Amino acid sequence: MNQYNHLIAFDLSSYGAALALVNQFVDNDGCRDFELSPCGTSAQLILLVRDALSLKVIREQASSLLKSQILDVQTVENINSQLLPCYLSQTKTSLQKKLYVFEGIFVASGLALMQELLSQGAQPVDFRVVRTSPKNVILTVTGESALDTTAAGRLQFKTTVIDSIQPSLKEFFQV
Repeated sequence: MNQYNHLIAFDLSSYGAALALVNQFVDNDGCRDFELSPCGTSAQLILLVRDALSLKVIREQASSLLKSQILDVQTVENINSQLLPCYLSQTKTSLQKKLYVFEGIFVASGLALMQELLSQGAQPVDFRVVRTSPKNVILTVTGESALDTTAAGRLQFKTTVIDSIQPSLKEFFQV
C-alpha cells in the first residue's frame, strides 16, 4: 500500500453513488479502493491514489459526474504514515499534557483534519466513525503543546481542548 501516497475521500448521499465512483475510477493500478461503507442512508468512499495529478482529475470528474450526490470530498496528498493506522484503530498512544476532541459529520473532512493535526506533531488517540444517519465522526489527539485548530472550524468540526489531563481521564484511555 506504500506505493499509494495520496487519498481522496467522499461522503455521498447514496451507496449507489459510491459504487458508481468505484466503477469509474478504480483500476487497481493507479487508483484502488481502501474503504466503501454504507452509513445509514449515505455512504463513504476512500480511494488511494498513486500520483497527485490523478487526485485532481478524479476530484474534477467525480464532481462533474455526481455533483448533486457528493456531500463532502477531500484530498490528502502525501499521507502521513500514522493516518490510515489511526483510522483503522491500529494505534496505541498514551495521553500527554493536552487532549483534543474534534466532532463533525463527514469522514472525508475528518481525514483531512487528522492529516493536518498529525503534520503539527499531534499524536493520534482515536478516529471514531459512528455509522448512523447522520454520521458522527470523532477525532481524538494528544500532545505536549498547543495545536492550531483553525482547520477544524473550516472543516466544520467542534473542538474541545482538555488541559492538564488528570489520572482518571488517562485511565479511561488505557486498554
